[in-house]
Amino acid sequence: MNTIFDKHVPNLWDTMLQLNGYFASNYNKQVFDSYLQKDLVIATNNLAIKRTLNDEKQPCNTIDTQLKTLERLNAAMTNDINKLLLDDNNEINISSPEFYTKLTPLLINGKVKDPIINFSLLYNNRVLIKNFTKEYATKILNEYPKSLTFVVADNGTFTLPKIRAKHYKVVIDIKENCSIVYDGRNILVPPTAFTKNTPHTTSVKYNLDQIISQQLFNQWFNT
Repeated sequence: MNTIFDKHVPNLWDTMLQLNGYFASNYNKQVFDSYLQKDLVIATNNLAIKRTLNDEKQPCNTIDTQLKTLERLNAAMTNDINKLLLDDNNEINISSPEFYTKLTPLLINGKVKDPIINFSLLYNNRVLIKNFTKEYATKILNEYPKSLTFVVADNGTFTLPKIRAKHYKVVIDIKENCSIVYDGRNILVPPTAFTKNTPHTTSVKYNLDQIISQQLFNQWFNT
């Protein structure tokens, strides 16, 4: 039990935060801390609020409406909570009959079922994690900002992405199992061409989604 709560639970939580980011319901997308879509979601929300206030002839009426909505939601939440589970301080009363009514179905031979053991088994299932990180790498690429990617056409034309960050890497897929990785950290002027002899450039036997999948897999077990 100590191993589960001291190791598996923190690892599971940290990994889920790092891999999943958070879900922006207004944009219906998964957002990461370094994901540019996060700024767009915030800006869109702020713009929507400003437009609502501008369209309302009397903004104070809008605020009053929101406060009434909040009161209704709080009242609904209060009514949905089973008062028989709470004590005088509105905390769960583990001595109440209602608590034992909820607890009884979870008991096996007088002991509570371990709700974490199944998660720990999944957490250490390398085959399952490999398949998961592979699919998640594809998801990341599909949602990556198009402004930071470029595709070379058959005739050789392309548009360079506008990279403002000081620390970045450029990955060029050559074929299904081959890529060139250029490490642009602390490099003021990017090279005019990429070859295996270009400084700060290495070739790897993976394409971009395989690289991301491998990094996610390694991160899962090194957190």
